[in-house]
Amino acid sequence: MASSPDQNTDMDYQNISLPSSGRTTPEPLTGPTSCARLEVTKADIRRFTLIVQGYDNMITSLKHSNAQDEHDP
Repeated sequence: MASSPDQNTDMDYQNISLPSSGRTTPEPLTGPTSCARLEVTKADIRRFTLIVQGYDNMITSLKHSNAQDEHDP
């Protein structure tokens, strides 16, 4: 009985290389961690809060100044 060319024997598979499994350790994270991003966000909120408070104080001061100017002769 003749073997057909598409039938492989065990000997044919002995020289086949296996695919590599890749890295066994996870890739290191790139970029800031969640905690670092949270700290940056908190700092931004504090900064913008101070800016808004400064504008509120300036507007209040201008309102008082304008109200006093209306009473001047």
